[in-house]
This record gives sequence, structure tokens and C-alpha cells, in this order.
Amino acid sequence: MNWFGKNWGAPACYRDDHVPTPSGELCFHCDEPIEKSDNGFIGSFGEPPQAKLCPRSILGSVGHQNKTCSCFGGMDEDPVGMSKREAAKAAYQVYCKKLERI
Repeated sequence: MNWFGKNWGAPACYRDDHVPTPSGELCFHCDEPIEKSDNGFIGSFGEPPQAKLCPRSILGSVGHQNKTCSCFGGMDEDPVGMSKREAAKAAYQVYCKKLERI
């Protein structure tokens, strides 16, 4: 796994696997173009890039984290009216707030 952007302190960022930011390529999770200022990961074997703020495959949606999605018998997923990138950032923020309570 390679990383791109500025070092944000993750253990991966201390390895020599830094690669140029794949500006313009679509993020694996939000389908929006990676911006020059984004940080994230990209696979070593041609896998698509993932912006750091799109950890959806691990965290799930805001609704999933709040246990109000279909997994828990509810209907909530992402906040209404948000783009996929905005919803991914919202999910990351919910996760970080939960970590603060621990």
C-alpha cells in the first residue's frame, strides 16, 4: 500500500511508499476526483486511490455508525443532500467524535 499527499502522522506515512498524488483520478469510495491537496492511499498493484477522508469501507455511513441504517432495522444512510465526498467527510467526523468520548 502506498500513500500520497502530506505526511499526516499515520504509521504508513513513515515508510518509503510515498507516491505522487493521483490528481484527477476518481476516489475508490466517493467517485469524486482526487484533488492535488488530498492525502490518501493507493494500492501497489494498480488499485484505485482512496482519499484519506473516505474511509467508508471501514467506518460505514453516518447512519451505520449511529446504528440507524438498514443493518440495524432503520433507513438512514448518508445525510440528505450531501455529495458522496461530503458524506464520507461527515462519517469521518462522526467517527472522530466517538473516539473523543473513549
